[in-house]
Amino acid sequence: IAARTIVGFGNLSLASAEPFNCTQTRCLPGQYVNASTSKVCIGCPADTFSEQFDSPNCTSCMNFSTSNPGSASMSACLCLPGYEPLGEAACVACAPGQFKESTGPATCISCQPGKYQPASAAPNCVSCPENADSAQNSANV
Repeated sequence: IAARTIVGFGNLSLASAEPFNCTQTRCLPGQYVNASTSKVCIGCPADTFSEQFDSPNCTSCMNFSTSNPGSASMSACLCLPGYEPLGEAACVACAPGQFKESTGPATCISCQPGKYQPASAAPNCVSCPENADSAQNSANV
């Protein structure tokens, strides 16, 4: 069994007893085949992914999510601040009285006493005005 380096894959080598065409380019997950040349692999742009080898295109992440360029899986699509995952294929807005500060798989959390959030999809809670208070998970003062 001989090890052969695949053109376009840097240092990746395959050990195979099968004949290998060294001029054939194979696009990895996270890339797509350029339709005009069919021999050039292009990395998926941000907010998209490709899970298959030799994909003709990249798939958009679900609404209210983002991914890094070159993402190779839908799981790389992470919910934006103010949104939490609902299963594996959706991001939903945090309810009033809740927030989520950062991009990622975390869930929304309740505003602490003394803070509130009247809007949905919020990345933070608002401090109560002076001489006012609110209960935990409050949507208003």
